[in-house]
Amino acid sequence: MHRAALIFAATLIVAALAFACGGGSEEAESTPAAPDTMSLASDPAPTSTPEPTAAPSTAPPSIPAAPAPSVSEESAVEGGVFRRLWADPPTLDPHLTSDTTSSGVVVEIFSGLVALDSELRLVPDVAERWEVSDDGKTYTFYIRENAKFHDGDRVTAQDFKWSMERAAHPDTASPVADTYLNDIVGIDAVLEGEKTDISGITVIDEATLRIEIDAPKAYFLAKM
Repeated sequence: MHRAALIFAATLIVAALAFACGGGSEEAESTPAAPDTMSLASDPAPTSTPEPTAAPSTAPPSIPAAPAPSVSEESAVEGGVFRRLWADPPTLDPHLTSDTTSSGVVVEIFSGLVALDSELRLVPDVAERWEVSDDGKTYTFYIRENAKFHDGDRVTAQDFKWSMERAAHPDTASPVADTYLNDIVGIDAVLEGEKTDISGITVIDEATLRIEIDAPKAYFLAKM
């Protein structure tokens, strides 16, 4: 099985600043009886109010927070343990995944040509860009040069062709291959076991993949 894992890490550093205050004498703790109305009227108003004296602060000097280190694909930490609070997934094979539990883990392990961001907009993934022919039936994807498998091998256009053909092969028994790949020219012959090569998928070179579909379809990219 081919897998592409992208692991990203971010660090948040928070500095806490404590403040201390003091004050109050024993005389200030006693509360005098409130004067009656006549006493208030006859007592002269004070000419000034002394400013309170602030107690010296015992807080340590402020230490500025260190900037969070930037994380790039080149400096991303490799290895480690992935933990997710969920039930055990029925499968981790992306070609067999049809339940939400499995897909919640699979999307963290595998990558596609394109992806959907948090606002459900199409964004590049392993393919850094793509071109669509004027008739809307041919898509050319350009694979990122730094896209690698977990073992360091480069992800190529041939890997995507192999993956789609495996998904469509009857021996895989994928419950979703027909749904997601049925727009590609030549897919039916593979799904029915007549061929093993999807004629509509062509490897131009190591970083270029061309996919032909049977008719212009605005939703095709989202299915990828």
